[in-house]
Amino acid sequence: MRKRIKQIAIVFIVIIGIAAVIAVAGALYVNTPRGQEYLQAKISTAMPGSMTWHSGRLSPLSGAFEVRDGLIKDPSNVTVAGFDRLILNVSWFSSLSGGMPAVSCLIEKPWTHLKADTTGAFNLGRAFAPPPSEAPPGSRNGSVASTSTMLPAVLLEQLTISDGSLHFETADRKSMIDLGDINLIARGDVAKLSGIISLHVGRGNIDSPNIHTGIDDVAVEAAMSNGRIDPLVARVRLPSVQANLSGSVTDITGTPSLRASAEGTVSLRELGRSLCLAPAMTGQVAVHLQIAGSLDNPEGHLRLDYGGGTILKTPVDRINLETWLADRLVSVNALTIHVAEGTVKGEGSIDLRQSFPKGFRSPERKPEAVAYALSLEGTGIHLDTLIRDGRRRSGIVNPSLSIRGTGVSLHDMTAHATLAVNGTGVGTGSPAIPVDLEVRGDAALRQGTAEVRQFTIRAGRTEADVHGSWNILSN
Repeated sequence: MRKRIKQIAIVFIVIIGIAAVIAVAGALYVNTPRGQEYLQAKISTAMPGSMTWHSGRLSPLSGAFEVRDGLIKDPSNVTVAGFDRLILNVSWFSSLSGGMPAVSCLIEKPWTHLKADTTGAFNLGRAFAPPPSEAPPGSRNGSVASTSTMLPAVLLEQLTISDGSLHFETADRKSMIDLGDINLIARGDVAKLSGIISLHVGRGNIDSPNIHTGIDDVAVEAAMSNGRIDPLVARVRLPSVQANLSGSVTDITGTPSLRASAEGTVSLRELGRSLCLAPAMTGQVAVHLQIAGSLDNPEGHLRLDYGGGTILKTPVDRINLETWLADRLVSVNALTIHVAEGTVKGEGSIDLRQSFPKGFRSPERKPEAVAYALSLEGTGIHLDTLIRDGRRRSGIVNPSLSIRGTGVSLHDMTAHATLAVNGTGVGTGSPAIPVDLEVRGDAALRQGTAEVRQFTIRAGRTEADVHGSWNILSN
């Protein structure tokens, strides 16, 4: 019996020895040039594209993997991404004892050239997964889809991306985004969606037919636990915008609820340049925003303070605006414009309740159901200060304007507007003969046709009336 036990022990020792030799030999083999080629080929066969690197080092026993000068190519053999160095460490010992495997990863100087095709798919995505039309039939099954969305039970000790860059362009190459100095740090429990993340973009540029702007600095920091992001902090620095945001998000996997506040300044001159607007605007706007509640139906408060400058070639001394959002109704209860030594006060509303009957996140939307109303009342507007085109003007006017309507496109829009202007001592030219001025207007818009029901001008003893209609769509 003792002799048989000894024989069994010898067999086990031999097996363990052979396994150790095979493990060591395997570790040595994968670090040879031929082993690296074999490993790259195996990885590339598991994806539609391919992944190659110049040099690498793999230690299966310790779970360490390091490669340099990596390249990722799409199925057309076009290089779409790369990196200088990638270090991956996987700790298997915790998983052997019933815990989660711990992973840490460092990626130095990663870069990618993202390009969207006409369907909106990205070339980098095609390198790792086939298009839906080429996916295996079983992958469209609901059970498979639900399984694929399950996150792995992995403890991310730390993910570090250092000095990354990104270039994005649309299929027609009319819109491009370049981001540089990208640095990211993240760690947490992947399956439980808990952890922290810190992202910083040090420079960038956006170039499209409607937007041209640089990016000076963007930073986001967030901590997530138990389906809650708290805190959420962001900083944006553009030539036209300087903004800071702080807040929190709850129940992100169910019905998200947001509580946030943002403050910033907007340079109208730089904003006009970025949006290719003409004529040029000047001055700065201070922005204060608060929002709270479910993303389906939040409440908010927005305050804008314009310190003065030029808008539409008109000198403006100051503008103050406050709006509130509650139950999908935007209320403008405080609008004051100080211009041309006078004041314009306004109020209004934008009713979005019929446009988003089930909330902002619901796919059920009716843009043409939006309803709006705006009224403006001006007092003491000096014409010589309001209009500066080199011609002599005089007089003070008190204008009022009221607009009500529904819809956003000319095909379906209906609107009604009334205008009234009372002026004293109004005169133009040299020598100017001041007269009293009275203007009354009433107009409507329906399905692209504008109808002037009344437009009466009385200047001194002169009176003129205008009536008519105009099909805007035909022009």
